[in-house]
Formats: sequence, C-alpha cells, structure tokens
Amino acid sequence: MTQTMRRTGVGAALGVLCLVSVPTSPAAAQPLPCDLFVDPDYLGPSDGSAARPWTQLRTASDWAPINAALPASDVRICFSAGEAGSEDDEVSVVPLNNLRTDAGLHWVTFDGQSVKNVNDAAPDWRLHSGTSRHRIRHNNPFSTQNHQAPYAARGNWILRGFKLEGTGNQALFFGHSVNAIIEENELWHTPAATSGPGLHMHDADSHYSANIIIRRNYVHDLFGEGIYINGPKEGCNQPGGCGSVVELAADGVQVLENIVQNAGRYGGEGDGIDIKDGLRNLVVRGNTVSQDTPGDGVDGIVTNSGGLFEGNFVFNTGSSGISLGIFYRLLPNRAGSIVRNNVVVNTGGNPSRGEDVGIRVRGAPDGDNYTNVALVNNTVVGVRDSGTNDGDGIVFSRHATGALHNNISFDHAGQGIDVEGGSPTQSHNLLTDAQLMETSPPYRADPNFRPRPGSPAIGAGVTLSGFAHDFAGATRTTPWDIGAFKFGGGQPLPPSFVEGTSIRATWTAVECANVCGQPVDESGFYVVVDGARRETLTPSGTTYTAEWVAVLGMTTVRLDAFNCATCLTGEQVARGGESLFTVTPAMPNPPAAPPAPTLTPAP
Repeated sequence: MTQTMRRTGVGAALGVLCLVSVPTSPAAAQPLPCDLFVDPDYLGPSDGSAARPWTQLRTASDWAPINAALPASDVRICFSAGEAGSEDDEVSVVPLNNLRTDAGLHWVTFDGQSVKNVNDAAPDWRLHSGTSRHRIRHNNPFSTQNHQAPYAARGNWILRGFKLEGTGNQALFFGHSVNAIIEENELWHTPAATSGPGLHMHDADSHYSANIIIRRNYVHDLFGEGIYINGPKEGCNQPGGCGSVVELAADGVQVLENIVQNAGRYGGEGDGIDIKDGLRNLVVRGNTVSQDTPGDGVDGIVTNSGGLFEGNFVFNTGSSGISLGIFYRLLPNRAGSIVRNNVVVNTGGNPSRGEDVGIRVRGAPDGDNYTNVALVNNTVVGVRDSGTNDGDGIVFSRHATGALHNNISFDHAGQGIDVEGGSPTQSHNLLTDAQLMETSPPYRADPNFRPRPGSPAIGAGVTLSGFAHDFAGATRTTPWDIGAFKFGGGQPLPPSFVEGTSIRATWTAVECANVCGQPVDESGFYVVVDGARRETLTPSGTTYTAEWVAVLGMTTVRLDAFNCATCLTGEQVARGGESLFTVTPAMPNPPAAPPAPTLTPAP
C-alpha cells in the first residue's frame, strides 16, 4: 500500500550549528533542518554532529547532551533515511528510546525521513525526497521506557517518518506523555512476533497522558491490535478497586487518518483500533481499518470511551465495524458521543466472535451509558452473519438514548437498524438499496459509496446542526442527502449524455501504461461501463479511444487492463480511476444537436 508522507537552536550546548550546511561540493551543499544526526553505519568517533553522527539513541548517556540543550531550545534529531549508494531503507537493529527528562516546553523531534547520509566513511548529508526511511528492526523498536516506577514524564516530542519493524513485542510503545505527535510512520510485526499491539499507548499506575496526536501512520500485519489506547489504572474503574476513587484516564487523544490493515494476522486480539474506558475529549477521525481476507480479525474500531467518531472507513473486519462498548460503567465519559459520516462495509462473519454488526452502541441496565448519542449520516453496507448473530447493520441498545438520522443501512444478513426495544429518535434513514456507485470489492470509500445519479438518498435527508460536511469534507447543501457522502461531493457535476447518442472516451498511452504499471499490447486495455466490459480501446497515435451508445441507467466508466507481462492468467490486474456521467431520456422531437461531447475520464 502506498502512502504520501509529508515532510529549532541547540548550538552552544552541543557545539553544533543550528542550521547545518554540509561542506561538500558547492552543488551538493544544502541547508539541513536538523540539529543532531544519527547513522548506524558510521564507524568513526561520534558527537551527534553532521560530520560525526551518533549511531544510536538508546541510553541515558546518549541522552545527556540532549536533555542539557532542551531547556534553551527545540532539538531536531535526524536519522539517515536510506543506505548510502541506494534507495534501500537505512536499517538499525538498535531501538530508539525516548529518555527525555527535561520538563520544559521545547520540543524534541525524531525525524526518520528528511535527510540521508550518502557517505558512511566521510558523512555527507543531503535532503531526502525518496521513498526509503530509517527502519528500526527490533523486539521493541521505539519506547518511552516509563511504564515502571518512577514513571518519568516524556513531554513535547514528535516521532515522524520512521519504519518500525517489531520482531517480538510492540513496534511502538509509549506512555505518560504530555504533548506528543506520532505521525507518518509505518509499523508492522514479523511473523515471529509473540506480543502486541502494533502501537500501544500504556499509561501506568495513574500517570496519564494528555494532548496526544496519532495521525497518518500505516500500521499493518500485526500480532494483536493495530492501535491500542489504554484506560485507567487496573482496578480503579471497578467497585472497590481503588477504594472510593474513580479515575478518568488520558485527556485529548486524537487518532487521525491512520491506515490499519490486518490486525491480529499473527495471533492475539484482532481489533484495528482499540480504546479503553475513561478517556476524555477523544477524537477518532478519518481512519481506514480493514482485513485483506473478509471475516478475519475482530472489530474495526472498538471503544469503551465516548467521543467523536467520524469519517472512518471500515471493511472486511470479522466482528463489528464500529463498536461503542461499556465494559466498565463507572466512568462518566460517554454522554454526547457522536458517530457520523462513517462508511462500514462487509463486516462480520467471524464465527469465533459472534458479533456481526456494522455499527453498534452498547448499553446496560446500570452504570454510565451512552446518552444523547448522535448516530447520523453513516453508510453501512453488507454485514455478514457468522451463524451466531443476526448480521444487523446498526444496533442501538435500549439502554442508550439519542438520535439516528440520515443513515444508509442495507444489504445485510439481518436488519438495517435494530434498537432492541428502545426508543431513540429516528428519521430519514434509508434501509433499502441506496443505489451507490459500487458496493463490490475492491472497496474504496470514495467514490464507490457515493450515491449514483437517481439514488433515493439524494435530497431525502433532514438538515442537522452542529456540522455541515460529508465524509470527503464537502459542504452539504439543503436538502441534505442521506448517508456519509453528499451527491457529487462538492466536485463538478458529471457530464450528461442523451439516450441513444454516442459517448466517446479517450485515454493517453501514458495513462494506459499507468493502469498496468508497464506497457502492454494495444489489445490489453478495455472499458468497463457500469461494471460490464463494453469496448476494447482502439489505438490512434498516442491515444486510445472507445465509443459506445448511451443507455438510460449508465453512470460509470473506467479503464481496465489485462494481459500485463506480470499476469500469468490473463485476468484483469489493474483498475484505473472511475469517471461519472449521466444519461437523460431522449426528447420526442429533439432540436438539432451540437457535435457529441467528449468525456474526459479519470486516468
């Protein structure tokens, strides 16, 4: 899977310039956004400078000069993002430990993507724009080392652009951190791993974190959960566990735009994102959680804390897509939770779990329940039945209260919505075929689950307050559409063709090659209209053209390829972007028509 990874002084304390210009040839000299440097392949004497980089950052003695510098300024530590002389990852087998002891407000940044040392013998650092990263292969590649007494606080730190390959335990383990950002990293386990999860926030013995951002990470192929956020000290959320004390846990955790794939592949719990109880000001937004094999794993997103859950895309998970749970019910943090603009597809079907639901809000006769919940503008399609449950799209406990509006929920083994005998407010939910763009694999939230032209979801919703955007961030217009997507999504309206006229689509040779990844025979490309093969492209110079007759009901066209050199079966191996169009009925006596318009398709 491909991800786009986005891309202050220390001087006096460390004897290193704040803005380093490496003394190489004039053409190569570049200002580097680093204060300190790490390259595990360097064999000379080290002081952290560009000319004498460190080889690791693991022990208290390694950290001494950094902790001495932080009271005066921010510190950015750059790790070589690739091997000298190649585009391979720079691989270290020594863990990166965050042992910050300074309690000030200056930031320490660990950067594994921005610069690269191209000469191990005589260090020569260059700005890096390639795909390689600093990879740490270890039992526990990154840790804050504070899960035991005295539980030292680690404040104001950023981990960006690393590959963390866990060979035994958690790939990333941290706790008791205030103001931390974990972004644009890749985390996974090897098959030999015996403990998870992939990314684990573990606040121990009542030392809780605050203001944590976990965003745009790719977490995949794991032992255990993908992202795991723990709750209060064990026992403090149970009667008598801490006497009369009931503790709330971390405050201000945001889990944003991460891709979590194949949690539990090598054993352990298979939840994609697992959040325990007691968190405050929780936001889970824009994440994609999936299993390669439908029915594998457990829940996509499961939480025992209330919060905002929006714009997430969950598919193929073996149990629930999104589950709001109440494992412990002493902590008052669930009222006013919001579940909106999520897309949940093809969940359930794991017979070892017995939980076949798209979106579930749980409840109990006593304790803290989900009250005043807004479950609105979600799209849930194709929940399977493992044989032990009903395969319902949305289940809302009779012990919960709130509102269910503008949800699409259809094509399930069970019901579209089950309120278990409760009485939440319900209106404008669409429980029959919503006529979406595409509901078959391979699943893509956008554009697959947008409404087609003519969908009964268009303009059939109720206008709500408190938000006005859809899954893709487009502004909804009155009357609202039902489901996670606004029709058109803020994009230009698709071109329209009159029934019986010709539609002509043209792709360039470059666009065709991009679909397959390499050139193929001229006969290797064809057009798919509404899921059915229509035309093989006809070459003409540097372009390929297909033409077909407009029929009522046609709405999509895409370019596919087969017979690529790497494909041994002759089957389709790649899919181009999908373009929208509409077909309108022919008029009884149409006026003279201009020349047929040309559709400019997505490459």
